[in-house]
This record gives sequence, structure tokens and C-alpha cells, in this order.
Amino acid sequence: MRAVVITDTSNRTVGIADVPDPVPGDDEILVDVKACGINFTDLLSLDGKYQNNPPPPFTPGKDAAGVVSAVGANVPGHTVGDRVIAHVIHGAMAEKTVCPAAMAFTLPGGVAFDDAAALGLASLTAYLALTRRGRLTAGEVVLVNGASGGVGLAAVGIAKALGAKTVLAGLTTPSKGDAVLAAGADAVIDLTVDELKDNLRAQVMAATDKHGVDLAFDLVGGEVFDSTLRA
Repeated sequence: MRAVVITDTSNRTVGIADVPDPVPGDDEILVDVKACGINFTDLLSLDGKYQNNPPPPFTPGKDAAGVVSAVGANVPGHTVGDRVIAHVIHGAMAEKTVCPAAMAFTLPGGVAFDDAAALGLASLTAYLALTRRGRLTAGEVVLVNGASGGVGLAAVGIAKALGAKTVLAGLTTPSKGDAVLAAGADAVIDLTVDELKDNLRAQVMAATDKHGVDLAFDLVGGEVFDSTLRA
């Protein structure tokens, strides 16, 4: 099969190569990949900075959407022909990938493979951060910093779907405002302004009619915290 292969992480040596088809273990499934996602972790993999990298050569990619083509002896929940989204440590950027059965989930027929492949790591990160770390409840106001990235865009949409009253999108590239507004943000917060400490507060207050925010989602620091940006 063909696969993307990183052969040297010291100089980003990467290409497409013919490699042997993977074989699923007893608790794994084999997926014919129709689409795969690209995440920030894949850029880290190119430089050898991702903590779960195997030694080169290896195939990157954590999110795959496709069709099950083989199942291991101990796999009861998947059958050949099932449409799935598969979450793997690496190996999604190939024509076939092996996935632990517990990390593959049935994909409804109405969801395109391309869309499904983009819903893995980014959407799961955003959902867990908002619900488990931030404990978002309906009616709250949320500020998402770094809102134009994969996780940020997912956080904007998920926050709205979970009933957030107002979602503010913090950007260091204001020209990306149209994208975050299309994703569901109610207002854009410009993080490039001078005197950010004071001007961030002023923008938030203006956008929320002096209510402030209940939850700030910091994608740069990887933290979710209660905000002090209140009147």
C-alpha cells in the first residue's frame, strides 16, 4: 500500500512510499482509509517533537475515516464493511491503517468521510476541554483564544451547540474573523491590540454588554479557567 512516511525528523524528510499492508491484532481492526485528518501533532511529528512518535521511518496521522476490511479474533463490535472513524497514535496517512477496536466508532451514512476525518482530535479536545475542564453550562459566555485553529473552530461550534449564550473568538490574525463568525462566534476579540490587559477587558465588556465572560478557553496555554474579565 501507499503511505506517507517520515524517514528523518532532523530535517523533515517525508514522502510517499510503498509499504507492507498492516495486519490487525486480535483486538484491532483494519481500515481502508478514505480520508485522514491533519493536526498540529503531525507537524510536531515531522520534527520529532511529538511524545508518541515511534523511531523513523513511520507514518503520521491520528484521524482516519474509512471502511473496515478485516477484524481481529476478539473484536465483537465491528464487522467488515462498517463505516468508521478511527483514532490511532500514528499511521492514518496511508491507504490502510490498523486501529484498536475500542478507538473506532461507527460512522453514520449521512456523514461524509472527509468531514468525519476532520472531527477527531480537534473536536474531541474541544469537547473535553469545554465540558470536563471548563464544565460549560447553557447560558454562559465563553471566550476562545486561538479561535481560528482546528481546536479553536471546533470549540466555537461546540460551545454554541452546548447552549453558550455568547461565544467570543480571540484572534491574533483579525483577517480570519469571517471564518470564526461562520463557525458560530458572536463577536471577534482582537488579541493584537496595544495594552492587551486593559483593551482585552474593554472589548469583552463591549461585546457582552458589560457582563464579562464565565469561561475562558486558552488554546495557547492548553488551559480552561474561570475568567476574571468581569465588570
